[in-house]
Amino acid sequence: MKKISLIVLLFIAAKTNAQTAKPIDSFLGIKFGTPTAQVLATLKAKGGIVDKENSKPNGYFFDNLSLGHRKSIFVIVKFVDDKLYEGDFYFEAELKPKTIEYYDELMADVEEVYGKGRSFKTFKQPYEAGDGFEVQAITTGNAEFTTYWDTEGNPGVINERINSKAQIILTYQDRELVKIAVDKQKTKEKADF
Repeated sequence: MKKISLIVLLFIAAKTNAQTAKPIDSFLGIKFGTPTAQVLATLKAKGGIVDKENSKPNGYFFDNLSLGHRKSIFVIVKFVDDKLYEGDFYFEAELKPKTIEYYDELMADVEEVYGKGRSFKTFKQPYEAGDGFEVQAITTGNAEFTTYWDTEGNPGVINERINSKAQIILTYQDRELVKIAVDKQKTKEKADF
């Protein structure tokens, strides 16, 4: 009987967590689908500085932005048909050997708001989890760390990963607008032939 009660309590706790998790429909208080000018004005009001050298009409780079208490290296916001569809936050641990720790701490921060993510860690030989060379494996293309927040009924998804420069990237995307952006890019690329 105690086992059944424990299972029921765990199920209720998991269900409650899923129901109270914030919907993935925005980042930094900006909803997906917001017009470009409004997004740029909001990010500037938050202290963001546009990196004009790297920005393009459908993708703007910003310096001087934070996500909660975490200062980003830079942020990229992307648009399709004058609508916000993606935000990419780039972070870096103070010391490269602390990259995995930073990744895990950021994941815990995101899980507090959006619920449990699905994590995947893959390694190529001779590297393996727990060998002390995880960061080296990642920066040499021999390991991948990724976590997804992708629950049914949410208009958006979140992805956290570590790139080959040991930067932790947290991406927020709107499902439908990403499809439109990808289709437009494919059409443009085919036109090049």
